Amino acid sequence: GGAGLYYHLSYWGRPHDYLWLSTTQPGLIYNELCNAWEHSVRKLWIANVHDPKVAAYDLELFLDLAWNIDGVESENVGAHLRRWLATNFGEAVADTAYPAMRRFYGLTAKRRPEFMGWSQTELDKKRYGRGLSPVADTQFSFTEFGGEADRYIEEYLDILADVERAERLVDPSLADAWFAAVKYPVAAAANQAVKMLEAQRARACAVAGDTDGRDMAAARSQQAYQNLRALTYYYNDSLASGKWRGSMDMSPRNLPAMEAPALPVMLTDAEVSARLASAPARGRHPLDPDGVVGRDAEAFDDSHGEHRTVDMLGHSGRAVELAVGSSLTYRFTLPDTMQTPLLTIATIPTQPADGGTLRYAVSIDGGEPTVFDLKEPFRSERWKLNVLRGQALRTLSLPPMASGAHTLTVTALDPHIILDQWALDPLPNRKYYLLPITPNQ
Repeated sequence: GGAGLYYHLSYWGRPHDYLWLSTTQPGLIYNELCNAWEHSVRKLWIANVHDPKVAAYDLELFLDLAWNIDGVESENVGAHLRRWLATNFGEAVADTAYPAMRRFYGLTAKRRPEFMGWSQTELDKKRYGRGLSPVADTQFSFTEFGGEADRYIEEYLDILADVERAERLVDPSLADAWFAAVKYPVAAAANQAVKMLEAQRARACAVAGDTDGRDMAAARSQQAYQNLRALTYYYNDSLASGKWRGSMDMSPRNLPAMEAPALPVMLTDAEVSARLASAPARGRHPLDPDGVVGRDAEAFDDSHGEHRTVDMLGHSGRAVELAVGSSLTYRFTLPDTMQTPLLTIATIPTQPADGGTLRYAVSIDGGEPTVFDLKEPFRSERWKLNVLRGQALRTLSLPPMASGAHTLTVTALDPHIILDQWALDPLPNRKYYLLPITPNQ
């Protein structure tokens, strides 16, 4: 008789709410809804959405797929986003805004703005007040791979600058719609990243006794929080002459990640202004892979069987879904012998079909494969981490690998295996968040 679907464009619950912005990656929406359609879930589709204005694009994609599942192509999901921008704001705006919005959804796939506190909800209330863990340092590193935390901030600020350039091309009659659907989500997410990461830097500087570094980072974090308040005030009190007053809450449910930054020192407004006025221009932090060899899923050298690339999905932005029995092979060269290599495989978190397993096999140089199963117990801790990261990681310690040519092959043993990235690290114990993939690897 058919089945129904209830899809969360917004969500309340464990491991963490996302009730503020609507930042679900378009490729993830596409892939999940196509999966439902292919399993005859076609009778009734319901979207949970907290604010149709900030969710304007994600909701439109959901509705268009419900109307015509073949109207979006797997390998070019981004074309739908560009059409939406052009239809609503014009071709000139879309030319500038579309590349920025692709990058925006790429950053939110790596970490939703609501998840930047590295905290969780619905935990043991005997241990945590209201069942909420406090804000903790992120896993972003300020030192590894050229400074991935700074690089994350810089990319957000670059995206925001591009969105503001596009804004100058928006017809004045559409300014309110632009702010609600594009400008507010991008600017809010960017300032949330700055708020949290600069607060983390300030805490680290305080421990190291670096007073100047502490105060500069605190000033940037406090300013970002004030920017969030100003953006939200404008949304509620100035947008459309106050028509939407009260509709935007920058701290839904008053969760720790949405509060003022946790800082070792609080500066006055005058001190913040003085610090920022004397701040040097932000430097650039290009990626330094530091000996890591890795690839995005789509950069394979050989394939066997059926696979499809899903645009705007995963940290790579081009994750690859493998049919059962299909494989992807990557050829790579090690300049030096790796004595203690650690292989990390990143896939898109999915669920097994019909209660089965969710296995894939990994083989180095055609050797004996290692099998991983991604199936997780209900609400397991690793399931939570997968959701928060947007990736399911599996690691494999390998014996020494000599310099020279090698191959890695990933084979799907069950449905719903979607490969995102892999990396081979010569230093197995270093701490970082994002796999350091460079385009020329």
